[in-house]
This record gives sequence, C-alpha cells and structure tokens, in this order.
Amino acid sequence: MFRTSIAAFLMATAVAFPSFAQDLKPVREVEVTVDTAGIANPQAAAYWGTLQDDLKASILTKVAPSDDEAAVVVKIRIDDVSLANGFQEKLGLGETTLTGNVLVQDDMNHTKDDAYDLTVDVNAAKPLLPAGYDFTAADADTKVYYNAMVNAFADGVVTRLK
Repeated sequence: MFRTSIAAFLMATAVAFPSFAQDLKPVREVEVTVDTAGIANPQAAAYWGTLQDDLKASILTKVAPSDDEAAVVVKIRIDDVSLANGFQEKLGLGETTLTGNVLVQDDMNHTKDDAYDLTVDVNAAKPLLPAGYDFTAADADTKVYYNAMVNAFADGVVTRLK
C-alpha cells in the first residue's frame, strides 16, 4: 500500500507539472547543501539524512531542465531542520520544519538574481499528504510525511521561478 501511495503521488506530480513547468524559468542546475552534522538530535539527523538528494530530485521533476547557459542555477542551503512526532504536533509542543536559504542565480544578468529564506511546516505539507492521512495519529517521522515536507519545500522554490 505504501509503495502504491508513493507511486500514485509521483505519477500525479509528473502529470500535473509539465504544463506548469512551461511557465517557469528554465533551470540549468540545482545545488542543495545540508549540514546534517550540525543537527544535534541524532534521530532528526538520520531522518533528514537523504534530504540533499531528495530535495534536488523533487525540484527537477517540477521544472524545465535546460543545458542553456541562459538558464538559472538554483542554490539551496538548508539551515535548520526539526522533527516532532504527531503527538507533539497536536499538542503544540513541537513542530516539524524545514528552513533554508534559496538563491536563484541568473549568470547572464545578475540583476535578475533572487534570494530568499523559505520555511515549510506541517501546514505546508498537509495538502501533499495522501487522502485520509492523519498526521496527528501517525508519527511525523514516517516516509510519507518526509516526502510531503520535501515536496512542500520544492513547491515553494518552484513557485518563485516565474
């Protein structure tokens, strides 16, 4: 069931984004850096351990990749990650968040560069969770929840590429 849910989500994402991607700036490269050594909580470090590759892959599925020198380079530095379980989220005792600095670099015209901080949390991830998924009953450290957080961050980056 888990594989079916993820496969269905990825298929829906791939089908939904091609027309959307045509309206975006072409992207030559996506660079993501995550300092997992700076994460004090070992459970959170393990949970976010593949974030660098997963975030890059998620963004690349949503944009129009290009080898053209005029295409932008997206550089992301993840500054902070936190992990809370569903119980902590429900009681307001903790929150799962993903925070980073995004630089969209236009090497042909640096006056068009864009830099901003982006944070996603449970509220941003909720629409990306499978129908019927109750994050308050389940632990927030599941792969489904992780994928929703990564995709919410990627969506935040992609929507700014117009």
